Amino acid sequence: MFTVNQLNNRYNLSEDDIRKMKTVYETIAYSFKGPLPTEDFKALEMEHYTDERGSTQFFYLTSETGEVASVTEIVPRSGNHDNSTNLLVTMVFTNPKYRRRGLIAKLINWVINFYETGVLESDETLLLSDSIRKEECRAYVDSILPQALRASKRIHWSLYSIIGDYYKQFGFVGCEDITWLEITATALAQEDKAVQGKDFTADARTERLLTAGDLKEYFFDDEYALPKVIDEHLLNCDAEESSFPGFIERIQSYVKMHESEIENSKFFETCGILITDPHNADIKTIVFICPFFFINRIVVNRVYTSAPDISTFQHQWQRASQFVHNYAATTWTTLPCLQSVPAADKVIMLADNDFVSKNGAISKTEMVEVITKNSSWTNKGIGAVLPMIRDWTQHKEQPSRLANNGHWSFL
Repeated sequence: MFTVNQLNNRYNLSEDDIRKMKTVYETIAYSFKGPLPTEDFKALEMEHYTDERGSTQFFYLTSETGEVASVTEIVPRSGNHDNSTNLLVTMVFTNPKYRRRGLIAKLINWVINFYETGVLESDETLLLSDSIRKEECRAYVDSILPQALRASKRIHWSLYSIIGDYYKQFGFVGCEDITWLEITATALAQEDKAVQGKDFTADARTERLLTAGDLKEYFFDDEYALPKVIDEHLLNCDAEESSFPGFIERIQSYVKMHESEIENSKFFETCGILITDPHNADIKTIVFICPFFFINRIVVNRVYTSAPDISTFQHQWQRASQFVHNYAATTWTTLPCLQSVPAADKVIMLADNDFVSKNGAISKTEMVEVITKNSSWTNKGIGAVLPMIRDWTQHKEQPSRLANNGHWSFL
């Protein structure tokens, strides 16, 4: 017999709850820590959890001996339209000791039913813990999906699958409208030095390195942010709820933890670059970038350009790519957790849906061609992860598709 438990960072911050959360993170580290040591993974995630950086609720099954058997995390985000909510399913894990019993399917089905109905029910194979029966647990879920609105509220469940279409059994549909571009450390090492940009130094006249303090102005500002979707059939969540700030906080926390081992720790305050045309300050390209430890990858989270034509963008991207390549090379050789990772497993990735052209002057297809032409960047298609969506209330025949999707966040 397995028991359903929950922990929520908005109110579960007692010493006992923190101890339980540490146990959960230690258990799922098996699958999610990537190159990080387990203790580092646990410390970074606990810092993120206890600082309440965004609202998150963990559900997990425990065995009769109290062992954590299966886990999933639900991260709520507001939708693009009135009375619209996105529920991101992440950290899906089953302890190897308890696999092949259908436990994660039982847990996900239970969680979906709980959120959509607000009713605490279970079949004869699952018990409900005191943590589930807490009034705070129900109040938290009701605050996301008020009972009076559940019948008509638009709810989009979303996730990234690394196990193909497994989640179809829960009503999820694959959204294969994202193109992932990638370049490995092996391929990067073979690039011409002018492209590789190992000795990159920002030109003070036309370039400025960006830090976390620039996110508000350049990542979330209306001029630069992904445009709002007006078709109600598309999904778009509030920019302020992007996962990107959390990535930056994690890298900065990791650097602080290992400051004595990292000579140029100040380098990691940088998370992007702004390149301005020397003859017209209104023409610029902005790139944001950050390591994503858990999959040994560095993610280009946003490429924004106000270039009026493809040739102007191509010129600015050549310089931006030098910054990106330099950032990656420095990160791979500097961070202790990445130094031993094989070069073939060190990858920079960029989703075409994270490309934003002002006034639509440059298409995503043109952008892909610019980045991959005469370079080692490759078009991987949907890549290693499949974004999926499940609509609770079908308001058209087809489910919502991803619109302007960012890495690990449904923007």
